[in-house]
Amino acid sequence: MKFKPLMVAIYTGVLLAICHAIWSLLVYLGSAKAVLDFVFGLHMIVNPYRIKPFSFSVATNLVVFVFVVGFVVGYLATIIWNMMQKRK
Repeated sequence: MKFKPLMVAIYTGVLLAICHAIWSLLVYLGSAKAVLDFVFGLHMIVNPYRIKPFSFSVATNLVVFVFVVGFVVGYLATIIWNMMQKRK
């Protein structure tokens, strides 16, 4: 089965951007440390990290950067996937 690289790239970028936007929202609401403590606790690890104060510009940069990385990785992975399908 072949996929459209542009569509996969957009979906991958948006999915990762949404996840990081949710993280930014957790930082804004002051709930991020509790989430990290919970996740680290599930892995039986003591949380060594501190959460910095929320910054709208940093949050925006994070979401945009992660979208771009997700887009590129999704695009390249789809190209590779489609090339492998031709070899079968």
